[in-house]
Amino acid sequence: MAIADTGASGHYFLPEAPLTNINAHAPCTTIRTATGQPLYSTGTATLNLPTIPPVTQHGHIVPGLTHNLISIGTLCDAGCTALFTANALTVTDAAGTTILSGARDTNAPRLWKLNLRPHQDAIALHVARPRATLAPTQHKETHVDKLAPTHTAKPPTCPRVHTHLRTHDLPTTRALVAFLHATAGYPVKSTWLQAIKRGFYNSWPGLTYTLVAKYCPTADATIQGHMAQPRQHIRSTKRNVPSANYPASPQHDIDIFTVPLNKIFTDDTGRFHPRARSGNQYIMIAFHSDTNAILVRPFPTKHDVHRIAAYQDIHVRLCNANRKPMVHIMDNEASLAFRQAITSNGSTFQLVPPYVHRRNAAERAIRTFKDHFLAILAGAAPSFPADRHCNPTLSAWEDLFGPFNFDATPLGPAGCRILIHSKATTRRSWDYRSHEGFYVGPALHHYRCYRVLNKESRSTPLPTHPDLTAEDKIIAALQQLQLATKSPTAQLHAIYKLRDIFRHYATTATNPDTTPPRVQALPPRVPPEAPIRDTTLHPTPTTAWQTVPEHTRRGVPTTIDQPIAARTRAASGHRPSRNSFAALADTTDNESVGTAMPVLDQDTGQLLEHKQLRRHPKHKATWDTSYSNELGRLCQGIGHHPYINTRSYRDIPNQRKGDVTYTRVVCEIRPQQADPYLTRITLGGDRIRYPGDCGTKTGSLETVKLLLNSVLSTPTARFASFDISNFYLGTPLDRPEYARIKLSDIPDDFVQEYSLHDFAHNGYVYFEVSKGVYGLKQAGKLANDLLTQRLEMHGYYQCATTPGLWRHKWRPVLFVLIVDDFGIQYSDRRHAEHLLQALQQHYTVTTDWTGTKFAGIDIKWDYNKRTCRLTMDTYISALLLKYDHPRPRKPQHAPHKHREIIYGAKEQLLPDNDTSPPIDAAGIKRIQGIVGSLLYYARAVDNKLLVALSTISSQQTAATQNTAAAVHQLLDYVATYPNDGITYRASSMILAAHSDASYLTEPGSRSRAGAHIFLSEGRPCSRHNMPVLTISQIIKYVMASAAEAELAALYITARELIPLRNALEEMGWTQPKTPIQTDNSTATGFVNDTIIQRRIKMIWMRLHWLRCREAQGRFRFYWDRGSANLADYSTKHHPPAYHLAHHPTHAG
Repeated sequence: MAIADTGASGHYFLPEAPLTNINAHAPCTTIRTATGQPLYSTGTATLNLPTIPPVTQHGHIVPGLTHNLISIGTLCDAGCTALFTANALTVTDAAGTTILSGARDTNAPRLWKLNLRPHQDAIALHVARPRATLAPTQHKETHVDKLAPTHTAKPPTCPRVHTHLRTHDLPTTRALVAFLHATAGYPVKSTWLQAIKRGFYNSWPGLTYTLVAKYCPTADATIQGHMAQPRQHIRSTKRNVPSANYPASPQHDIDIFTVPLNKIFTDDTGRFHPRARSGNQYIMIAFHSDTNAILVRPFPTKHDVHRIAAYQDIHVRLCNANRKPMVHIMDNEASLAFRQAITSNGSTFQLVPPYVHRRNAAERAIRTFKDHFLAILAGAAPSFPADRHCNPTLSAWEDLFGPFNFDATPLGPAGCRILIHSKATTRRSWDYRSHEGFYVGPALHHYRCYRVLNKESRSTPLPTHPDLTAEDKIIAALQQLQLATKSPTAQLHAIYKLRDIFRHYATTATNPDTTPPRVQALPPRVPPEAPIRDTTLHPTPTTAWQTVPEHTRRGVPTTIDQPIAARTRAASGHRPSRNSFAALADTTDNESVGTAMPVLDQDTGQLLEHKQLRRHPKHKATWDTSYSNELGRLCQGIGHHPYINTRSYRDIPNQRKGDVTYTRVVCEIRPQQADPYLTRITLGGDRIRYPGDCGTKTGSLETVKLLLNSVLSTPTARFASFDISNFYLGTPLDRPEYARIKLSDIPDDFVQEYSLHDFAHNGYVYFEVSKGVYGLKQAGKLANDLLTQRLEMHGYYQCATTPGLWRHKWRPVLFVLIVDDFGIQYSDRRHAEHLLQALQQHYTVTTDWTGTKFAGIDIKWDYNKRTCRLTMDTYISALLLKYDHPRPRKPQHAPHKHREIIYGAKEQLLPDNDTSPPIDAAGIKRIQGIVGSLLYYARAVDNKLLVALSTISSQQTAATQNTAAAVHQLLDYVATYPNDGITYRASSMILAAHSDASYLTEPGSRSRAGAHIFLSEGRPCSRHNMPVLTISQIIKYVMASAAEAELAALYITARELIPLRNALEEMGWTQPKTPIQTDNSTATGFVNDTIIQRRIKMIWMRLHWLRCREAQGRFRFYWDRGSANLADYSTKHHPPAYHLAHHPTHAG
């Protein structure tokens, strides 16, 4: 009998029902009863009731039911009609024939029941009907494995009833799936989905096939553990040869009976490093063929005493699961004692022949285990101890160990950092209630406990109840914030609010100074922006500064009642102490030392200029005051010698009235300054007609890099940097210049204090400039000439052939001068202090004896290892913010689109001309700004961008949509690798170079020359050093052959080596013949005169110069294979795989 259920979604049978086609391996289905109790199916079957339609005969076997359940909805969907009366139920098919009937139960709860065994006449009537519509497969005889149980299969894993929320207290479904993915050991998505579909994870809370298919993350740990070489013959280009049509052989039905045979295959892994604290360093892998289970057991050494103990442990586990192995298959290297141990357990053994590993199934099991185990190790916390206590044997092996309940035995990501509860009996009265540790595995014999490792004592792991750290929860929340806010502006705005909340919480936990200020504080200013790691720019809160008196750049308290002249940077005073919030802000702003940030509007996310700031009601008061301070500083000067003076228009000489220029105001925020709101007035140098020379000698990036290598290669040398304040502003001009400012643009308080209405003419106020001001074309030349005169008085001189390189007549001090920045190499500090004293006689000097910042480059020194790393930490983040470029969703591993190779072709065709639509003037200006910003960054710390930049630079004046797409890919690349840099090591300071060229790879039949110039040890196969100069430029002329292109690359490389050799000679590093490597034998033969060449004009001109330099003892040309040529990276548009393979070489 069965109950007719109108609410059931399908048929559910008891094992005793008349069933056929039983499938005990079908996926498990969860059925929720009316009382809320869950029941679980053990398989699927077909109801042996031929009267009902075939499509309605299938259902699930559920042992926990009290009656069979027939779904009325399933029958009605097949075209049947069910008629319920007060005492009976009749089900008819589409033809009106009764196929099922039943009566209503007389006892409570009075349900309608159906008879599953109808009368024979109904069966005969059903068989007599024509069955032409049935598929042929419905007539096929099914052979059932007679040894397989029909309804005695072990029930599947029992899911939880009460969730243990402490193990996965996560805010979103995406975070929960990511946590469970890490808990499962970072499996491959397809493998995990297949296991979930089979019901292996039914007890895991909230884990379903649909959610995993949608939210499963692509974790790096999965790739690190499971990446493998692609298989052969995938998408093969070989033609498929049609096979001959042979007559089909007759087919017969065969009954196959499978007799299970318990076999295990064992093998050992290689040595695992480092050795665990328990002494284990090898792992025995056992593959159980009947259950497809992989069992593992670690052991210390390969001695019999340890190997046999590991085998006995695996054997006992199988015996406890009623799976005692009958046959043991292993390698032929098994010892006699090992064989005797197997025989004593009642098993027989088989030895695999030598070098025939495919017969041992444990070999493949080792690979599967290693993939999973390496993924777990890759996902562990970075600070997790090296002796990892992981338990990789736990899995959903229901055939071996029965159902697994996630709530009773919770799991977590192996190696993650946790907080361990300290019991009251083990802690003192005022100890913290938890301490840090690491999760290492489940506690199988405890209820809702973990095995953890104490971080402090490194004690033996004990079962305990840990909790997720606040750091993990914050990171999960930030990840959701990033997903919720797609645009970079929205992300910044949200992160601003988060940091404001964090800082407000931090300030409420301290005791700020509540003493009222002695002077009235200014209105709240625009908050300084403090960058946070891996983000762009972040402002400090506006409310926190209201209780702190504002300070100028020199630390003098500023009030509205003070005159403007007293608010300038020239004034001196003692900087008062700050409260705890200011100290907290300083710790957050440490990363931005030495950087200047544009003004960002928090509400709109736009960068604001000076006029926009002064019109904004929120920022007007702050930047009016800053503008007045700058004007007052220029009018007051230093030592009562003003830089500018007000003049009446009639006082300007008539011959100079045509030179009156304009002013431009630049606003920046410098959090490292006492007064972070910086306003700088510059003059328009394009309007000034200066008759003298305006060229200034200054150091180059290549000279700076040579100096850094010199510091590393001199055993006792150190590096320091000095900075002269107001370098241009303190230089007297040889003639005055004139500028005008609109009276309405000057703040009212400044106009009233200096009575500027008396000097106004046609709405403008005119100023006479008597000292150097930013923007004057002659200011740099005059300031440098004055500095040269003052340094020569103390014995310093500039080298003859290297601009910006300075030495002392006898002191061992060497420095590079870039405008007003000094990069100094010294062996004894007293020599550097001599230079400092000479500068302090005339200038205000800021010193950095650590030398961690110079020319905009962040330098990380390691004098013990004699290395330094050059980066520009916040440069890319600020660039992406400036041009509103979002971070890519997928990593971009190539800075440019690669040129696809046509395999099998005799020649590679030239790239097609760009026919995409042109972009507007605003787009061209944006591309030019991005290229200019990245060009300095590439020359300084990231030479991998030079190929893309040179190609885009050649197209930017007539940019198209393809050019914009190339710029977008370049920004995606720098966003993927924002902290790339170069690393220098101590060397023999011998200059060397690699030269290469790519023939006809650029549009317009152009070729590209590349060079990798570095400092070497002076011997073959010496340790690689990062380049001091990388060349990647398009050759101007069309090359007639590949050899001519290689010869042109040699010429370009040698030409750039000349000034570098001179600089090294002037630094005191004597240079032998500079070795230049090329991979073209024809070009080498031309230069070394080992082949007879035709006198082609273009080749002969370069060849004559190269031979002349070689005869002078400057260069030595030699050939080596192309794979050893480091300049190859800078000559071609390589694919992403090539960039990934060579990234460690070119990124330091």
